[in-house]
Amino acid sequence: MKTSKIILNKQRALISSFHLQSFKKYTYFYRIRYKEAIVIHKYVIYCCRCGQFTSKNKAKLPSHLYYCPHCLMFGRVTSNDYLITMISHKKFKHLPHSLYWQGQLTFWQKEVNNKLLHQFNQQQNILLYAVTGAGKTELLYDVLQACFAQGKTVAYVSPRKDVIIELYQRFSHVFPTITKQLLHQHSHTDVIEKQFIIATIHQLIHYYHYFDVCIIDEGDAFPFDGNPFLRKIIDQALKEKAQKIYLTATITHNFKNIIKQERLVTISLPVRFHKKPLIEPHIINITSLKQESFICLCQYLQSLQRPALCFCPNIEQMRQLQQQLQHIFPLLKIESVCSNSKQRDAIITNMHHHCYDLLLTTTILERGVTFPYIDVIIYQAHHRLYTPQALVQISGRAGRKGDKATVLWLSVGKSRAMKKALRIIKEQNKKREEYLNAMSLLSK
Repeated sequence: MKTSKIILNKQRALISSFHLQSFKKYTYFYRIRYKEAIVIHKYVIYCCRCGQFTSKNKAKLPSHLYYCPHCLMFGRVTSNDYLITMISHKKFKHLPHSLYWQGQLTFWQKEVNNKLLHQFNQQQNILLYAVTGAGKTELLYDVLQACFAQGKTVAYVSPRKDVIIELYQRFSHVFPTITKQLLHQHSHTDVIEKQFIIATIHQLIHYYHYFDVCIIDEGDAFPFDGNPFLRKIIDQALKEKAQKIYLTATITHNFKNIIKQERLVTISLPVRFHKKPLIEPHIINITSLKQESFICLCQYLQSLQRPALCFCPNIEQMRQLQQQLQHIFPLLKIESVCSNSKQRDAIITNMHHHCYDLLLTTTILERGVTFPYIDVIIYQAHHRLYTPQALVQISGRAGRKGDKATVLWLSVGKSRAMKKALRIIKEQNKKREEYLNAMSLLSK
């Protein structure tokens, strides 16, 4: 028998057909709805949990049942299973004064904030397109307060676990009276009834027609970018007339299609909150893993007397680089973090407190995580893993506080992605200058 915990609040669970008959008598009293998990067509099967089609040949089991391979990570669902939806009519309190934030928006942030609130009140789906370090999270505070004042349920999702962990801490401080929950693969908590859910996108598969508003942070990032499975998960979790707000600093080709399909109203902010431009990278050409190149680099970083974040294209190269640097510079505090690091959260927290001179990492810290007063290095910036958007986002980790930071790209020549990323950074700095000039005229 394939079963899992049945959870309240329009959330999905599984029950086998063997127990369905005994289960039916509870459907009236507990407002339970059920339907087949797998719909079998002539040549394909359709999964009602994740909304994906699969050919019968690929989905057939030795037992002659069919299963969905697309959402296998959440537990196998077969043609012998039913999806159970338990409906709750709980209404959350209307809290018009839920925001406790002592900070202030800049003049141009206020202008964007007013546009954001206006479009939100007009029931529009919105894209907030703002450069890295523009203060996108702070711009959402008034929108979130408007949601909670109306008792709406809100999902704040991102493809990256580290992003939502940091945001959960921030939201806990500024919205202390709102019931909220953090959900990701390793959160080890049951999905329960809360008004504000901060989660990785995959976790929304546990919800069905539950949220009034969904905020999608870094919608152009892997694995959401170009992934119909994750888009379907979000759509199923939303109520019929729910609103979406997308946040991003870079736009991919796939994301342009989302803008057209969902008719997003685009609101732009090309200025960081401290008004200073994006830091343009220094490109250092290297030919191999010669120790001389890394000695010069580390001496340069050491002379700055500030921590540095070094991005590597894969885990193997990251660990190899860490061993070499620790051997050459035993007095430097060097650490590494990647997707399978056991102390991942602790290492990231320590980096926030400048416990390391150099933190080596992969693209897990590419976006959404802010470390104050650091330099940024991209090792093998020409690597095919680094898209133009990734290079822009990684470079945007520097100068977050308006400090004079350094961004170094170590590469063999200039790849097409590097050239495009440089062009994007320069274009955004040009737009920043034009925007500030326009704002100065308006303020007079």
